[in-house]
Amino acid sequence: MIIVDTNIIIDYLKKPMETVKQIFSSNDVAICGITETELIHGIHDEKQIKNIIKALSHFKRIKIEESLWFETGKLLPKLKKKGISVPF
Repeated sequence: MIIVDTNIIIDYLKKPMETVKQIFSSNDVAICGITETELIHGIHDEKQIKNIIKALSHFKRIKIEESLWFETGKLLPKLKKKGISVPF
């Protein structure tokens, strides 16, 4: 499964590249609630919101439990000490 971020969805909706179409069609692709919120946040046109919601209905949803956020917060400094930088 591939979890895609907001910028990937935006790029795909604006200009669907053939390579991305192939990746999306041959894999389980998912989004989380944060991605959905970010996509809808800046839209003020109800028609655009409906179009985004329709487009997002094709993606699986990943529910992120509260405890995972805490564990991720604890893990990031450990990764940084090992020279692994994770944009967050």
